[in-house]
Amino acid sequence: MLILCATVSPVASLQKLFQHFDRFGAAYKAAAYDVTLVPPIVAECYTLLNAAARPEPYNSITRKLSSGKTVEKKYSVFADRKSDELSRPFRPLLFIAEVDRWFDEWNEMLGTIDRGSRTMSYERTDIVLYSACTAFFAVIDLFMRSARKRNGTFFEWLLGTLLHETTGFPMRAHIAILSTVEAGEAIKGEEGGSVPTDIVLDQGEGRYKLVFPSKISTRERINQIFTHQRILDIEFPGQYRSALLGVSECQLLKGKGTVQETCVPTQVSFNEKYVAHIDALYYLDPPFAYIDDAITVPVRRISDLFALDLAAMTLEAEREAIELCNAVVSTVRCNRPKHTVGEHRFDPPRGSLIASASLSPGDVAD
Repeated sequence: MLILCATVSPVASLQKLFQHFDRFGAAYKAAAYDVTLVPPIVAECYTLLNAAARPEPYNSITRKLSSGKTVEKKYSVFADRKSDELSRPFRPLLFIAEVDRWFDEWNEMLGTIDRGSRTMSYERTDIVLYSACTAFFAVIDLFMRSARKRNGTFFEWLLGTLLHETTGFPMRAHIAILSTVEAGEAIKGEEGGSVPTDIVLDQGEGRYKLVFPSKISTRERINQIFTHQRILDIEFPGQYRSALLGVSECQLLKGKGTVQETCVPTQVSFNEKYVAHIDALYYLDPPFAYIDDAITVPVRRISDLFALDLAAMTLEAEREAIELCNAVVSTVRCNRPKHTVGEHRFDPPRGSLIASASLSPGDVAD
């Protein structure tokens, strides 16, 4: 149980929280990725929740398996002690209630990082990260709703920092497109722009660059991930591979007193077939609707990415663009130096960088 700490001033605690948050952001934007800046943020969130909120059971999401068995995921919310305002739903099964225990597990998780193999093999990675995100999201939901955009920013910075810590690869958030090359330097053309992709790990020359869009939830916005990958496939054939990093697809329906998963499996399947290929959807709380044989894209836990899949992705050699341009589908003018004459045809690679299978509903139930 969370322990009440009535002497804490929510206003003062929020000020401290955003001081820590801004420090984390300044370091991240300066490419000075620092895992030690995360715990002060999480600690302040726990302090606020202990002092001014209470956890309450809310509702369950159920799924009937083909075997006839019904599985469920139980959800709770945090309620403001004064206003009874509710936070977004969270799974108690994945939430560490005691902040001291969270600190211990955070340090245990970091202790498993091995840059040599590019892995972070901690069996409770999802729980540690889910707890940090849940505490932060709940504080924003209850006490600073006007700052809700910071929820997605915190998730991106948290995952980006850990990906850099695990791989050591340079990172960026945008990919410049429609550029020409002069004297070995990229120069934007008149129609220049960029693809905002959240997290891009650059493995260096001759290897795939790994793109990780980070979203708390996607709903219909999942189309954007495939569209961005399609742009990259056309502009930089064979150089970029994408995989989603998400928290969940849960939505709180206050009027009905229920929690539901809002998923668009048909859109995912159509995008995968007709727009572009992405390697996986990674979640802290994987939704039933995407793992019940509904889509062809593998659905995995974020812990699987760190423990297994990231190593496979970083070992895969980049395909030569000239080879892909001899393949089929799409006639789009290419402005890359190798392809300045005429048009080329391009078929994006369909093979997955990971061999692991998707989760099953039973894997993610309570």
